[in-house]
Amino acid sequence: DGKRVYAGFGGGQLVALTKDGKRIWEAYVGEFPILFEVDAKENVYVAGKNRELFSFDSQGKLRWRYRIPDHVVTGGAMSADGRLIVVGTVGSWMYAFSDEGRLLWRRRANFGALGMTADGRWIVDGERNVYDSGGTIAWSSSEKMLASGIAISRDGMYVAGVYGDSSIRLFRREP
Repeated sequence: DGKRVYAGFGGGQLVALTKDGKRIWEAYVGEFPILFEVDAKENVYVAGKNRELFSFDSQGKLRWRYRIPDHVVTGGAMSADGRLIVVGTVGSWMYAFSDEGRLLWRRRANFGALGMTADGRWIVDGERNVYDSGGTIAWSSSEKMLASGIAISRDGMYVAGVYGDSSIRLFRREP
């Protein structure tokens, strides 16, 4: 809504500012945030190389944290309503959490990046595997070139992937 600005820095510092630049709150998470999402209630979700997923409320108070036992977080995504948060690790694990910090599921997945439709119904990994919100593979690509970045259109019809060969590929979902 343009009322706040959120920022994360290399030393693990998080800051929430008013649109005029006045500090609302500050917190530390130990490492540069790789996943940094804010839901409609202004709860903040952050994960990075420190192997933890944090959630802070609108005033910067820690709501919950979850230690990810496998490896560092390399990517993540959140549904538009904030009810589903998914993170992936360098050790090829994908975790899904509720907005209250409950682990919903964990599965092996080889990916370079993660994306999610706004409604949280579909999750796409860097290999172009598509999972439902329960973590079950709904579709899998035969091409195994990893995308390092993924973006999904608001309507869920298009997926864009950024690849190591300096290409950007656009995929259209069949109705």
